[in-house]
Amino acid sequence: MKNLKDNNNIRFAKKILSLMVVLVLIGMIPLKAFARSPELPENHVLDKADVLSVEEEIQLDQLLYDISKKQKLDISVVTVTDLEGKSIRDFADDFYDNNGLGYGDNLDGALLVLDMDSKNLYISTDGFGIDAFTDYGIEHILDKIIEGFGDDKDYYAGLVAYANTCDELATMAREGKPFDVEIDERGESKGPFNWLTNLFISLGIGGAVGILSSMTKKSKLTSVRKKYRAEDYIRQNSMKVNSSADTYLYTTFTRTPKPKPSDKSSKGIGGSSVHTSSSGRTHGGGGRGF
Repeated sequence: MKNLKDNNNIRFAKKILSLMVVLVLIGMIPLKAFARSPELPENHVLDKADVLSVEEEIQLDQLLYDISKKQKLDISVVTVTDLEGKSIRDFADDFYDNNGLGYGDNLDGALLVLDMDSKNLYISTDGFGIDAFTDYGIEHILDKIIEGFGDDKDYYAGLVAYANTCDELATMAREGKPFDVEIDERGESKGPFNWLTNLFISLGIGGAVGILSSMTKKSKLTSVRKKYRAEDYIRQNSMKVNSSADTYLYTTFTRTPKPKPSDKSSKGIGGSSVHTSSSGRTHGGGGRGF
C-alpha cells in the first residue's frame, strides 16, 4: 500500500514537472508568433521621431497589420529626424529594401517616411503597391494625411488616415479599378464619356433657359415692328461718304512655344512613374512637405 502511494506521488510529480516545462517553453515563444502571419514583417510602425505615444503606436501597428494581412500588401510607417545624408526618396527606398519590408515573393507594399527635420513626407511603393498606388493615388493619400494632421499637428490622426486610405485604394486596385486620373474614389470613370455627357446636359439646360428668356422679352415688345429692307433702318440724307482709303499701319507677329512632352505623373496621363533604388529594385512613389 505504501509502495502504491509512493508511485502515485511520483507520477503526480512527473505531471507537474511536465506541465512546468511546457509553460516555460510557451513563455519562450514571442506572443506575436501566435497572431502574426509569416508573410508579413512583425512590426509596421517604427517611431524614431517619437511623434506617437506608446498606446498610439500599438494601436496604429495593429491597424496597419490588419490592413496588410487583409490586402496581402505590407503597409508600414517610419518616422525619423535624420535622413542619413540622403534624399527622402532614397532613404525610403533603401529602408524598404534593407529592412525586410514587403509581402510575399514580390515584396508588395508601401512605406510612408515622415521626416520631422525637413518636414517632408514620402511614400515608397514596391511590387503590387506600384500598381495599387498610382501617382495620382499617392497625391490623394498625401492629401488625406496632411488633412488628418490638421492645424494642431495630430500625427496619429494623419497616420490613421494614411492606413485607411491605403486600405480603400488597395481594395479598388484588387477589383481592377485602381484610383487614378480617370477613376474616382467610388471606382467610377471620370473619362471622356462622362465629360461629354455633362457638357451636353449643361448646353441643353443653358439653351432652354436662353430661349425661354428671349421669348419672354420678345412678348413685351408690342410697339416694335420687323423691318424687311436695310434702307428702312437709314434716315434719309443722314450719312454722306466724301472719300475712302486703305492705310497700312503695322504688321504683328505672334510666336507660340511648342509644348514640351510631360511625364507620366502629369495630370491627365495616369499610371505610376517608377525609378530604381540603390539596391537595383524598382520602386514607385511620391512625396511633399507638410
